Amino acid sequence: MKTRKMMTAYVFPLLLLGITFLHISCSDNEGDEISKQGTVEITADWGDYSAEAQLPDDYTLFITGIGERNVDNRTATYQSALNVGTYDVVAYNKPANMTVNNLTASVALGEDGTLQQPGWFFSNARTKAVVVEPDKTVKTSIKMKQRVRQLTLTLVPQGGEPGQVAGEIEATLSGIASTFNLSTGELSEPKSIKPVFTKQLSTGAYSATIYIIGIAGNEQTLSLSLPLTGGRTCSLVSDMTEELRYFGNDISPLYLKAALELPEGAGTSGNIHTWEPEFTDGPDNVEIQ
Repeated sequence: MKTRKMMTAYVFPLLLLGITFLHISCSDNEGDEISKQGTVEITADWGDYSAEAQLPDDYTLFITGIGERNVDNRTATYQSALNVGTYDVVAYNKPANMTVNNLTASVALGEDGTLQQPGWFFSNARTKAVVVEPDKTVKTSIKMKQRVRQLTLTLVPQGGEPGQVAGEIEATLSGIASTFNLSTGELSEPKSIKPVFTKQLSTGAYSATIYIIGIAGNEQTLSLSLPLTGGRTCSLVSDMTEELRYFGNDISPLYLKAALELPEGAGTSGNIHTWEPEFTDGPDNVEIQ
């Protein structure tokens, strides 16, 4: 009986010691879990845009392994606790006539399969790698870049009688990019867009302004169909590959002007002469630079 009492006396304190040790171990594990996270603060820099562009009210962050996070104010800073590790961050807005899926931005198509004109689209200049460290706050900035550029084409009639143009000019510009890879910056999937030419009352010239994300493919071609008096039609094709080759190197509007040679007499043949770069002070005032 004395032996049993002695064993009980030793076992009970050991049991309490084991429970205490187990409690301390659990507490340490919980502390480890907390220390495996850090805080990240991401701010977007919107300084790279042209005077014509309109900045969005909000934007989206895509963080690898986390997914999309909406920032409901363009000037707001995204703040969140993330597990320790390296995250790639891509930022973009979602303008009219554009969708983003799997980090590929696509321009919407009309019922006829031609491109619609996108709203002002922005994304960060390149994928940003953010390293999250335990119990630290990582502050970083991502530089947003304008991805849509304005293109204005002006045709100045010469030769033939300008009054023989009897209706709206039908135009198609091919070789325009329809997709943009947010990770690599690659433009692809060439499609066509239909510029709408309107007559400038003060000059008699015809101008069309379009908004595109860039060019794609090996060539860009403008095709025109001019309805003429007497039921005639004048079809013209102009190769614009060289003029648009470096379209993506700038974000300010690009103005191009060319002479439109109209048919003589009752003919139906015409020509579009060399395109020249320009600048403009207004919709009816186009000058050669």
